[in-house]
Amino acid sequence: MLSAVTGYTLLIEEFNLSTIVTITSDETKTLSGLSDYRTNSISITEGVNFNNPISFAVTWGLIKTASPYFNSNISNFDFSINAAFTEFLFNTVGLNIAAESRVNKKTGLYLNTTFSSRILSLSYFRTFIKCCQ
Repeated sequence: MLSAVTGYTLLIEEFNLSTIVTITSDETKTLSGLSDYRTNSISITEGVNFNNPISFAVTWGLIKTASPYFNSNISNFDFSINAAFTEFLFNTVGLNIAAESRVNKKTGLYLNTTFSSRILSLSYFRTFIKCCQ
């Protein structure tokens, strides 16, 4: 498996603009060759953090998988808004769309709430809407 991550953050007056690029490649070969596969992926995330406790992020990704019996291309798009209501309470709400070529398309709306202190960290994750075609 090979994985590479790079990023850059730019400070512009009242906010930080961050770009992260992730590339991975994984290949498995078996003795018979029947279960061989190769997966390559790339994702690009653009995040904006303001001086107040609100930020948002947009991610686009592509996953390509090849095997002797099946090839797949999955495009993924994610948009999320994050808010810190107190020093210990954080919320994220987001929309995720994943489309697999010739197979299906899925859409999900999600909410994540996290309470974190020096002693304890609790997290709740819930997907509200999920549609498949």
